[in-house]
Amino acid sequence: MLGLVDLLDFVGNSVGPSVGDAVLEVRSRGGAWFVLLLFGSLFGILGAECFRQSWRRDHPLALSLGIALLAFGLPTWAIYSSSLDGYYEVRLTDDRFELVPLIAGFSKFVVIENVRRIEGRHAYKQSWRVHIETADGIDWCSATIRRERAAVLVKALEAARLKASPR
Repeated sequence: MLGLVDLLDFVGNSVGPSVGDAVLEVRSRGGAWFVLLLFGSLFGILGAECFRQSWRRDHPLALSLGIALLAFGLPTWAIYSSSLDGYYEVRLTDDRFELVPLIAGFSKFVVIENVRRIEGRHAYKQSWRVHIETADGIDWCSATIRRERAAVLVKALEAARLKASPR
C-alpha cells in the first residue's frame, strides 16, 4: 500500500518505464468495516426490539420479520450508500486500473486507454470522491475522502495513466 508520502513520490517519479504493480489506498477498509459493523449491530438491536414488540402484539410472523428487517436494513443501507460506497483501493498494472470496493471480491477493471477523465469532486460537507470516467460514459466513484487526499490521488492516477499510455 502506498501512503500519502509514497503517493507524492510516485507522482514525482513519473518517468519510469512502466507503472508496475502498485496499490494506491484510497481509504482504510478496516475503518469502514468497523463503522459498518458498529452501526449494523446497533440497527440489528433496533430490529430485534421492533420484532419483539411486534410479536408481543400478536402480529403475524411475516409482518414482524418485515418490520425488523426494515428497521435494520434501511438505516444500514443508508449509511453504506452515503458514506461507505465506492472503491477503496486502486491496483495499477501496465494496462489497467483495478478498482477494489469494500468487499474485495467485487473488483472492477478499467482499461487505462478507455479512461477519459480523472477528477476529484465535492461529495458532502468536507468529503470528496475521486471519479474515473471512461469513454463509454461509466463514472466510477471512490469512497469519500478528504480534499487533500483526493487531489494527491488524482495526480497519482493521472501520472499512472500517462505512464501507461502516453498521449
